[in-house]
Order: sequence, then structure tokens, then C-alpha cells
Amino acid sequence: MKKKILLLLSCLISTSLFAKDDLSWNGAILGQGAEENGNQQWPINGYMGAGWKPAESSWNAKTNFHVYKKLNSSKKDFNLYQTNIDGTFLQDKLHLTAGRQFLSLGLNAWLLDGMRLEIQPKETWSVATYAGTPRTPDNGDFNTDDGMISGLGFFLHSVGGFTGQIGTHYRKKDIQGKDWNENDQLFGAAYGRYQFSEETAPSLYSGVEYDASGGSLDQAVFGLDWHPNKIWNIQNEYGFYNDNREETRDTILSRFAGGRVLQGEVNMTQQALSRLRFFETYAYFRLKDPALRTQHHHILRGGFTWEILDGTEATPSYQWVKSYGGKLHLAMLDLFQEIRPWWTVSLRGDYAKFSKITSDNGAAVSVVIWNDFNVWKDFYASTNVEFHKNNDIEREFRGGLAIRWSLGTPPVIPAMGKGILQ
Repeated sequence: MKKKILLLLSCLISTSLFAKDDLSWNGAILGQGAEENGNQQWPINGYMGAGWKPAESSWNAKTNFHVYKKLNSSKKDFNLYQTNIDGTFLQDKLHLTAGRQFLSLGLNAWLLDGMRLEIQPKETWSVATYAGTPRTPDNGDFNTDDGMISGLGFFLHSVGGFTGQIGTHYRKKDIQGKDWNENDQLFGAAYGRYQFSEETAPSLYSGVEYDASGGSLDQAVFGLDWHPNKIWNIQNEYGFYNDNREETRDTILSRFAGGRVLQGEVNMTQQALSRLRFFETYAYFRLKDPALRTQHHHILRGGFTWEILDGTEATPSYQWVKSYGGKLHLAMLDLFQEIRPWWTVSLRGDYAKFSKITSDNGAAVSVVIWNDFNVWKDFYASTNVEFHKNNDIEREFRGGLAIRWSLGTPPVIPAMGKGILQ
């Protein structure tokens, strides 16, 4: 599979060099050398993406993938994130996407090998249908029990400040000749967002998903985004999630929780001065651990960003976490300096003190420095130095080199360090 993708990418690039086609090609290659307790490691990660739209055509093709190789071992990996053909027809009233693609309906999102067809008779509404096999490339591209997802959705596009969707999707985990309905699930989902006309008024959004096959409410979310003035920015979100343990499909939530989850989060920022911005976050979770005991989780984070001079920023912050797994105190300092228009430096230092229910208590120190260079147009090179120390690592030093480029769109992150630290 990966050889075919690389061959296709090479063909697209070579043919587009001699045609008036719209070609975009972006990527990043990150290599690191690490020494951990005397052992050397040399991992390399590569992220590639390309898009191709033939001249005067209504369709286009795109692909994104990740490659990994550890130089001093046989370990390697290839993850295909998307490869599809996308086209619009009948005066943009018909939209077809075929191949590996990201798909969302309501509160769910999937990586799907399949097809999506959307018909939009009017600018204000459309109907879409889709079917395919869900994929999890990080766990292997093709698994015997990936099953199938199919669905139908109705969409409203900005009608009086309201956008929304309602639909249903059917999922089959696998197909068994003796039991055709084994592990089948049928969901109904709805999602909507309303933006008030006043500039300082909030926008409200809500979503719900109902498991008709299990007769239970699977997810429900309500949120608010509000910018009352130029100083304050407030975001609230509250959610309910059912881990659905009667379903045999393994999920991250089902590994750590034994019941329904209640969640709430508040984010606030204040632009106190032209060069000073404060930020605060509080999140709360209530769930049951694998022993079915009710547990409460709290996450609190606060800090500020100070633009000391033009091109110079400092962001100190503090984070506190309390859960049934333990407690964490984390202090961080981020610094960003533009030395030249083509050269920036980013630094993050953090100190963490933690206690765990496993009694593996201790502290951790980490320092990360990035130098970013704009070599030529949309071509960037970066160097990296890191130091880490914790209970498992007596001391570890890392050095890294990254190159990033962009031909066409979308652009790359101008500063590797600042992009990672934020």
C-alpha cells in the first residue's frame, strides 16, 4: 500500500511540473538523536501531504501520511491518514468524495475508507449519505473486525444565524454468517449552533446522540462562546457521555471508566493591556473507576502572556490536576524571541511534582529549546536541544533537526518551537 501511495505522489508531482495544474505539496521531517542512561536512539518521523487539481477541472485529489523509522533498529511504521478524490458537479449542487477521508456527523468523527455523496439543491440546506469501513491507522490500517459505517444526514447552512445537522448512522462491527445482527448499532444524532446578530452576543451550540439499539443516551453536549467586549473571551462546555460497556467494542473510555461520565469546562482570557493577556481554565469530570466507585477529577490552569518587546514573549503558567490516579503540580515557562525576521528561538522549561496511587511519587524536569530558520520562501529548518529527568529517566539529552516546506497550500507552521509549545 505505502509503495503505491509514494508512486502516486511521485506521478502527481512530475506530471504537474509540465502542466498548468494546481499542485500543493507540504511536509515535515523530524529527526532526533537521544541518549538515555547511556543508550542511543535515532528516531525519524516524516509527515507528507499533497494535493492536485487539474486545470479547468471540477475535481481534485489529496493525500496525507506519516512514516516512522528508527535508524539503529528494524522498527518502522507507515500511517495513511487520507487519500481521496473530491469533485463537484451539476453547478456545484452535487459533491462526491471517494477514498480514505475524515467524516463527521453530530458529535462523532471517523477516518473512513468509503464514499460520501452530498446533494445541495439550495444554498441553505443539503442532504448527504455515506458508507465505508472505519480505519485506525495507528493500530494498523486493516483489521479483521473494523466492520462498516453507513448513514444519512440533513444539513442547514446559516439560516438566520443557525447552522445544524440531524441524521442517523448504522454501524456493524463484523459480519458473522451465523448471526447477521451481532454487534449492530443504530444511532440518531443532532447538532446545532446559533450565532446572535449582535457583535457582543454569545454563540450557543448543542449536540446529542442516542443509541437506538441499546436504548440509551450516548452523548450530550452544550456549550457557549462569548466575547462580551474587547477584553473578555469566555468559553463554557458541559457534556454527558455513556461509555456503553454492553457494547463489545473496546474504547479508551471503557478501559478507565465503568459508567456514565459528566464533564464541564470553562476557559477565559482577558486582554488586560495591549501587551498583556491572562488565561484561566477549569475542567471537572465525574465518572466511575473500573471498581465502579464514583471519582471526581479536577484540572486547573492559569497564567499570562506578556509581550515584553516587539518579537519577545514570555508565558509563565501553573497547572494543578487531581484525579483518582494521583495529584500533579506543574509549573511552566515559555519564552519566544524573534532575533531576526528569518530566525526565532523558543524555550520551554517545566517542573512537575506528582504523587500516584501506585506510590510512584517524585518530580520531573524538562527543558526544550528550538531554533527556527526561514531558509527560503516557504522552506524552514529547525534545530532542537532537550533535557529530561524523572523517576524513570536519570537524565536524557536529545538533539533534533527538522525541515518543513510548502509548495502551494496549506502553509507550514512558520516557527516549529512556538507551534509545539502553544
